[in-house]
Order: sequence, then structure tokens, then C-alpha cells
Amino acid sequence: MLDNSILWRAGFARFTGSIGMGSVIPFLALFLYSVENLSPYVIGVIFSITYLTGMIFQPIGGRISDKHGEKITITAGLFVSFILYFAIWVFVSSGVSIILMITAYVMASLGSSLTYSPYYSLITKSSMGSPMKETFGIFRIIFNLGFIIGPIAGSIISLYRFSDIFLFASIFRLLELIVLILLVKTPARNRDLPSPNNTKAFTGVASRINRKLLFFSLSVMFLAMMGTQVQVSLPVFAFSTGGITIAEYGYIYSLNGLVVVAGQLLINRIFSKIGDMASMFAGIALYMIAFIIAGFSNAFLPLVGLIVIYSLGEDIVAPLENAIIGSFAPLRKLGFYISVKSSFWSAGNVLGPVVGSIIIFLLPFRYLVSWGIMDVFGVVSMIMFLAFRREALKGLSPLATAV
Repeated sequence: MLDNSILWRAGFARFTGSIGMGSVIPFLALFLYSVENLSPYVIGVIFSITYLTGMIFQPIGGRISDKHGEKITITAGLFVSFILYFAIWVFVSSGVSIILMITAYVMASLGSSLTYSPYYSLITKSSMGSPMKETFGIFRIIFNLGFIIGPIAGSIISLYRFSDIFLFASIFRLLELIVLILLVKTPARNRDLPSPNNTKAFTGVASRINRKLLFFSLSVMFLAMMGTQVQVSLPVFAFSTGGITIAEYGYIYSLNGLVVVAGQLLINRIFSKIGDMASMFAGIALYMIAFIIAGFSNAFLPLVGLIVIYSLGEDIVAPLENAIIGSFAPLRKLGFYISVKSSFWSAGNVLGPVVGSIIIFLLPFRYLVSWGIMDVFGVVSMIMFLAFRREALKGLSPLATAV
């Protein structure tokens, strides 16, 4: 892995962009709530529409990546993101209709759709022969350094002129594009090679969504319905109940990147001895514990504990997701398989903000009960993963014992 130049160069490009994204992601819901005075329900709908747009374009991005190459697809996505985030800054600074700003943000998800799958496809193809979970873990460490810097930068910016977070994001999207063009070279792709860990049992799989991919993607979707609350319902809840300021949430959110950077390698080492199924269940369980704590997140310290525990769950689950996909996806369809999984992840993000807003802000439950209801999604995610494992065991391949 240390001699994998594409891993380090692509990671550095992603790190550059994540500084900008880290300055926006934790704050957008708070910006719409505190500056534009939108209700939590409207904010939830906006995020759902945004993720729905991303979900639609994810498979398209995967197809383009498989046909034309990862680098050119990522380049197009970054250029779109740069233009749209700059447009958002212009719209907000000029005081034009909020509808234009929201439309530009929704369309910015197109840029993300053209970058996510190709990045992970690029890492997978450059890492054949290396342990996938560890490789994806290192990739996450590199780019999550940006999610330490970005939220802190966003907190500082919010104290002066909140709208400048969008200008900051656009500048770093442009820098990511420049780094990608100058440093990252696409590896030689042999479309006749089998995928990293598969056997002949999987080489004839068509691009349609087979049962293994379906059940695994559904597991990811329900987990995403929980995870998206950290970006939407949680900051609005914590701010509206008086537990934190906007700047404080940025500082707390930076713990997410810090936990990834500090703990990812250790987590990989521990859970490499446990197996993928137990690891996935452990990660989902940490998500569930975090959202029980969310009932107390109208205070500073419980919110810190929530973010730390949630981030540890991410450390387990995030690299594992793409490693599992890489274990059974045919190489020639790798971008498509990753994009399908990403589409289901986006579907979870579509449903999560609306469902979360209804449960937290509309239903007449105490906050502890409302946040505890989120754990139902974790239970369903576990059930879907068990269904995936059952499908995987039907094939006579090393995957049957590896998952």
C-alpha cells in the first residue's frame, strides 16, 4: 500500500476538496434555519430533494466512469461543483431569491455523483493484491484530514459572514480539480481481469442489480437514514434547543474527522481479526448507541460523545462497504456496482431528512424516545445484511467464508 502512488495522490486531491466540503456540510442546515429562517420540515425536504438528485445521477456517473475512465469523470464532477458552489455564494451575497440558491445546491449533487464512485473505483483498481479494507481505511484517513480543518474553518467564517462558507468551498473544489489534473494518473485498466477477490462464479454477472448487490445496498440505505441526521436534524435540534451555538457545532463536527484520522488504522487492525459480518454489526450498533445519546444532545458534552461514538461506527462501516462491493463486483462493472450502492445510500439520505424531521420535530414524543426510534433503521440494516450474507453463501466461492 505504501508504494501505491494513486492511493496517496487521489487521497491528497480528495483531502483538498474535503476542506471545502467540511466548511459547508455541518453548517448548511443551520444556515437555512438561522439565516434564511426556514422551518426544520422545509429543510428536511430540501435535503431530501438534493439527495434524490444525487441518487438519480449516481448510476450515470458509474457508467460514464466505466466507459470513459475515472479521471475524466471526476474532473467533470469537480468542475460542476466549483461552478455551482461559486454560484451559490453569488446568489446569497447578492440577496437574490432563496429559490435560486437552493436550486444551485440541489444541482451541486450532480457534481458529487460524478466523483464518488469514480474515486473508489480508481482506488480499487490501483489496489489489486492489497487488503481492500485497509486500503480504503487509509484513503479515508487522508481525505478526512480535511474534515478536521473544514468544520473549524466554517466555524470561524460563520462568526463573520456566514455566506462565505460557499466561496470557501468553491475555492477548494477548484484546488482539488487542479491537484487531480496534475498529480493523478489513471492506472492501466485490463477489462478482462477478474475483480480483486472474486472467482469465476462472479465474472459473468450482468450489470443489473443482482440479489447480493440489492440486499447489501438496502443495508447501506437504512444505515444512511440514520447517518444523515448528523447533518440535518441533529444540528437544528441542538441549536434550536439552546444547547450549542453555530460555531460550537462546527468545532464538535471536526471531531468526526479527528476520530477517523486517529482511530482508523487501529479500528482496521482490531476488526480485521473479527470478520466482516461481526464488524458490520458492531459498526451499526455504534450508530444505534449514538442516536440514543442524541436524546440528550441539547447539551454540549452529550453531543461530543455522540459524534465520537458515531465516528467510531463510521470507521468500521465506511471502508468495509466498498471493500465488500469490490469483493464480488466484476472489474468491468466496478464503477456501476459502486454507484448502485451509492444510489441506495443516497436513497437513505433522501428519506432520512424528511422522516427524521417528522419524528423529531412533529411527533408528540419526548426527545429521548424520538431519537431512539431512529434505531429501528439500524435493526433493519442488520436484517438486510444478513440477507446479503445468505445470498453470498449460496455461491461456492471464497466470498462465502470471507463475508
